[in-house]
Amino acid sequence: GIQDPPAVTDPMFKEIAAENLKQVKLQLQREQDGPGVAERCASAHASAQEDGLIKATTFSEKRHFFSHGACIEVWINSSVVEEAKTNGAAFGAGESAPLDPRLAVCKVGQEESHTVLLHPTPLFPKQMALVPSRFLVEATPEAPAEEVAPEAEAPVSAPVSEQAPPVSAPEMEVQEDQAAPAPAAPPSLLVPPHRFRSDAQEDLSLSDFTAAVELLR
Repeated sequence: GIQDPPAVTDPMFKEIAAENLKQVKLQLQREQDGPGVAERCASAHASAQEDGLIKATTFSEKRHFFSHGACIEVWINSSVVEEAKTNGAAFGAGESAPLDPRLAVCKVGQEESHTVLLHPTPLFPKQMALVPSRFLVEATPEAPAEEVAPEAEAPVSAPVSEQAPPVSAPEMEVQEDQAAPAPAAPPSLLVPPHRFRSDAQEDLSLSDFTAAVELLR
């Protein structure tokens, strides 16, 4: 015959109630704080790919071999030496790397202490960098100074025979196009190298690990 339904005190109902409460809390948190970090990273990665901001690293060969009972996978990049030389020449003296601000995903950590950045040349999909926000500088290009035209003298009327012929409409459009100012360069996000290798006071701290744990959840 048909079995009797479980009692109200059955642990199954407690599990269902706990799961429903968890979903309600997640929904309320989403409405208050917006999408989670994982969803923001996925959305930012898709947008960056569409805009051509990410250039994936190309590996010439991938090998597998066993060592001490473990399978090890090795990815080989034939241009890594040249890229290292280029990066050393460009940033070897501690220069900041300019990045497109659209690579910044969100801020995490205590009091938004760190910024999550998408790597412009990732080794694998959705590779990110966790940078202390206090190090980042948003650089806006300065607008070129406007040239001040000299004061014009009073116009002197010339004879009709010496006056310049009227300028046609197409010629006026060409002159206006030539005089149009050049578009301003987009702003960039300057990312300096981390100082924990050279300054003991800048070593990894609790705030760095807290931000990393929040990103990995």
